[in-house]
Amino acid sequence: MDTPKKQALQVVAQLPDDSTWEDIIGRLHHLKATQFGTGDIVDWDGFMRRVKTVLNDEFPEADALKFELEKDGRHISGYLVSKDFNGMEDADRQDRVWDILEGNLSVEEQSRILSVLAYTPSEKIITEVA
Repeated sequence: MDTPKKQALQVVAQLPDDSTWEDIIGRLHHLKATQFGTGDIVDWDGFMRRVKTVLNDEFPEADALKFELEKDGRHISGYLVSKDFNGMEDADRQDRVWDILEGNLSVEEQSRILSVLAYTPSEKIITEVA
């Protein structure tokens, strides 16, 4: 694993030669904010795509599937809208979603997910989550 100094030098080396101090500092702040507890840099867009793919494989006819990076920069949250949840209690929906995630993601990856709300299509309209 690279040291923070080596990571910073790699980031700076990739910036255009005409970058301002603000550009450099902003990029380094972004790098720091995207590091997870292990010090590894997390590709949050790639991770969200992976989570969506895992859930979409189980719920291919989902009406909506959306995730966003939390303000803390260390977790994602999202929601899933599917008719598969019709008639299910919330706890059963959560069990189903998390069984899928636990079966396809490492414990470290699972810890990056703060929440996944599970709605039926009629609840989506009521809560206006789309």
